[in-house]
Amino acid sequence: MNAMQTTKSIRISVCFFFLPFLVLGQEKFLYDQKGLQPDYVVVEVPGQSQAELYQKAIKWIKYLAPQPAAAILVEIENEMLRFRGGYTRYLCLYSMDYVFCYDT
Repeated sequence: MNAMQTTKSIRISVCFFFLPFLVLGQEKFLYDQKGLQPDYVVVEVPGQSQAELYQKAIKWIKYLAPQPAAAILVEIENEMLRFRGGYTRYLCLYSMDYVFCYDT
Protein backbone atom coordinates (compact mmCIF):
# COMPACT_ATOMS: atom_id res chain seq x y z
CA MET A 1 0.00 0.00 0.00
CA ASN A 2 1.54 3.31 -0.99
CA ALA A 3 1.29 6.63 0.85
CA MET A 4 -1.55 7.88 -1.40
CA GLN A 5 -3.73 4.84 -0.64
CA THR A 6 -2.96 5.07 3.08
CA THR A 7 -3.98 8.74 3.17
CA LYS A 8 -7.18 7.95 1.28
CA SER A 9 -7.99 5.08 3.68
CA ILE A 10 -7.46 7.35 6.68
CA ARG A 11 -9.72 10.04 5.22
CA ILE A 12 -12.48 7.53 4.50
CA SER A 13 -12.17 6.06 8.01
CA VAL A 14 -12.39 9.50 9.60
CA CYS A 15 -15.48 10.35 7.52
CA PHE A 16 -17.22 7.12 8.55
CA PHE A 17 -16.34 7.75 12.18
CA PHE A 18 -17.69 11.33 12.33
CA LEU A 19 -20.66 11.00 9.96
CA PRO A 20 -23.04 9.47 12.56
CA PHE A 21 -22.32 12.33 14.96
CA LEU A 22 -23.20 14.91 12.31
CA VAL A 23 -26.31 13.19 10.93
CA LEU A 24 -27.80 11.67 14.07
CA GLY A 25 -27.29 14.53 16.52
CA GLN A 26 -29.65 14.73 19.46
CA GLU A 27 -31.62 17.70 20.73
CA LYS A 28 -29.50 19.76 23.10
CA PHE A 29 -30.81 20.24 26.63
CA LEU A 30 -29.34 22.51 29.26
CA TYR A 31 -29.85 22.12 33.00
CA ASP A 32 -28.90 25.07 35.22
CA GLN A 33 -30.40 27.28 37.95
CA LYS A 34 -33.36 28.07 35.69
CA GLY A 35 -34.15 24.38 35.32
CA LEU A 36 -34.29 22.30 32.16
CA GLN A 37 -34.16 24.29 28.92
CA PRO A 38 -36.08 23.88 26.65
CA ASP A 39 -38.93 22.89 28.93
CA TYR A 40 -40.89 21.03 26.25
CA VAL A 41 -40.30 18.38 23.60
CA VAL A 42 -42.24 17.77 20.39
CA VAL A 43 -41.94 14.22 19.08
CA GLU A 44 -42.82 12.91 15.63
CA VAL A 45 -43.19 9.14 15.30
CA PRO A 46 -43.39 7.70 11.79
CA GLY A 47 -46.07 5.06 11.35
CA GLN A 48 -48.22 6.25 14.27
CA SER A 49 -51.07 8.69 13.99
CA GLN A 50 -51.38 11.70 16.25
CA ALA A 51 -54.52 10.24 17.84
CA GLU A 52 -52.76 6.93 18.62
CA LEU A 53 -49.84 8.71 20.26
CA TYR A 54 -52.23 10.91 22.22
CA GLN A 55 -54.16 7.89 23.59
CA LYS A 56 -50.94 6.05 24.50
CA ALA A 57 -49.62 9.13 26.32
CA ILE A 58 -52.86 9.43 28.32
CA LYS A 59 -52.65 5.73 29.30
CA TRP A 60 -49.00 6.17 30.30
CA ILE A 61 -49.79 9.19 32.50
CA LYS A 62 -52.74 7.41 34.15
CA TYR A 63 -50.53 4.39 34.83
CA LEU A 64 -47.58 6.29 36.34
CA ALA A 65 -48.89 9.50 37.89
CA PRO A 66 -50.28 9.34 41.42
CA GLN A 67 -52.76 12.11 40.49
CA PRO A 68 -53.18 12.05 36.69
CA ALA A 69 -55.64 14.95 36.66
CA ALA A 70 -53.09 17.19 38.39
CA ALA A 71 -50.26 16.04 36.10
CA ILE A 72 -52.07 16.99 32.89
CA LEU A 73 -51.71 20.75 32.36
CA VAL A 74 -53.23 21.20 28.89
CA GLU A 75 -55.32 18.69 26.98
CA ILE A 76 -56.83 19.11 23.53
CA GLU A 77 -58.28 15.73 22.64
CA ASN A 78 -56.29 13.84 19.99
CA GLU A 79 -54.21 16.96 19.24
CA MET A 80 -52.07 18.16 22.11
CA LEU A 81 -51.07 17.07 25.58
CA ARG A 82 -48.92 19.00 28.02
CA PHE A 83 -48.13 17.36 31.32
CA ARG A 84 -45.78 17.81 34.21
CA GLY A 85 -44.07 15.02 36.03
CA GLY A 86 -40.87 14.25 37.76
CA TYR A 87 -38.81 11.77 39.63
CA THR A 88 -36.76 12.67 42.67
CA ARG A 89 -33.04 12.06 42.67
CA TYR A 90 -32.84 11.89 38.92
CA LEU A 91 -29.82 14.18 38.49
CA CYS A 92 -26.67 12.28 39.44
CA LEU A 93 -23.01 13.11 38.84
CA TYR A 94 -20.39 10.38 38.88
CA SER A 95 -16.86 11.35 39.93
CA MET A 96 -14.10 8.89 40.76
CA ASP A 97 -15.54 6.70 43.54
CA TYR A 98 -18.39 9.05 44.46
CA VAL A 99 -21.92 9.51 43.20
CA PHE A 100 -23.64 12.83 43.89
CA CYS A 101 -27.41 12.80 43.44
CA TYR A 102 -29.54 15.91 43.73
CA ASP A 103 -33.19 16.01 44.69
CA THR A 104 -35.42 18.13 42.52
